[in-house]
Amino acid sequence: MTRIAVIGTAGSGKSTIAAAIAQTLGVPRLELDSLHWQANWTRAQPDQMRSEVAAFMSEAVNGGSWVIDGNYRGILGNQVLDGADTVVWLDPIRSRMITQSARRSIRRTVTREELWNGNREPRADFFLAWRDHSVLTWSRAIVDMNRPRYLRILQAPENAHLTVVRLRNRAQTDGFLADLRRSAGIESSQE
Repeated sequence: MTRIAVIGTAGSGKSTIAAAIAQTLGVPRLELDSLHWQANWTRAQPDQMRSEVAAFMSEAVNGGSWVIDGNYRGILGNQVLDGADTVVWLDPIRSRMITQSARRSIRRTVTREELWNGNREPRADFFLAWRDHSVLTWSRAIVDMNRPRYLRILQAPENAHLTVVRLRNRAQTDGFLADLRRSAGIESSQE
């Protein structure tokens, strides 16, 4: 594993796991949300985002390594998967993803945590959870659509070069990270 794409539905833990992988391997990480969401929740231009992803990936030429977390296939197409050798697919059960999204939204709303480019999660979006642009509403709607979509994508012939690691629960995720630390030569006392 040298070029790793971390994918999954909102609330699956992509950013957390991607950060742990990158730290363990000592490689750079790119969070696609940080490119997509510009100041004042303005979306980046698709060409700009594709260019920035290409620049990040090109730094890994000649054996370089990286971790990229996020989806954005509508903008990036197969760009990230074409350059990856491994996909870590976070695919927990629906209720866990929705619960994690809710907890994350509560934390971000209460702490006023800065997300990307000065953006903070709008308080109204959490408390008015039925609104179309609410993170919670979006998570509930998208979770059931993503699993079959990811299966199709990962089984497509153009992605046959990928090693796919599908993590369905916390025990599998913890085991994967522990194995990664061992393979990176990190002592178990540091886990």
